[in-house]
Amino acid sequence: MSEFWINILVTLVVGTLLFYWQEHVKKKLERESSEIQADLDKLVNENNVRFSQAYSIRTAAMRDLYKKLVQAEYDISKYINPHRPAKDDRGKLELISRTSNNDFYHFFRQNEILFDSDVCCLIESIQKVFVNRVIEIQFLDAPNSETTKIDRVKNWKDYEEDFSKVLPQIKEKLKSSFRSELGIK
Repeated sequence: MSEFWINILVTLVVGTLLFYWQEHVKKKLERESSEIQADLDKLVNENNVRFSQAYSIRTAAMRDLYKKLVQAEYDISKYINPHRPAKDDRGKLELISRTSNNDFYHFFRQNEILFDSDVCCLIESIQKVFVNRVIEIQFLDAPNSETTKIDRVKNWKDYEEDFSKVLPQIKEKLKSSFRSELGIK
């Protein structure tokens, strides 16, 4: 054979080998790419499930915390009200208000890690308002206290001022923060 035909034959054999090698490498890369994509899809799915569960936990915690806040506010308002029932019921109202406030604050402390720092600061300020008012009322209602109805009414007005200025702002910020986190307008 002539050298010309040998070069053509070598070129065809080398070209054919390169073509088959290229196809083999291409298929191998496609298979590895598919395996990597499957692994990534699995990780994304697991992450979505974890995020969904965490979101559900946070949503439930926000809802329950807000319910406890409203209940504590109601119970403390009822206890501090100067027009509340007779002296015998004051102890019961005090216990109810203290219990609901403790439930609110303990629930917050147990779930504090779920809330951003701004919300935590708001809750701390709510707690201060609650505690300060209840302590003042307990002092005024003490058996050896010389509390008059006028003192209780004055304290109620102070309480209303605190709550009418501070608490609605705090609750609005809290609602706004929760709605923002939940994607609610």
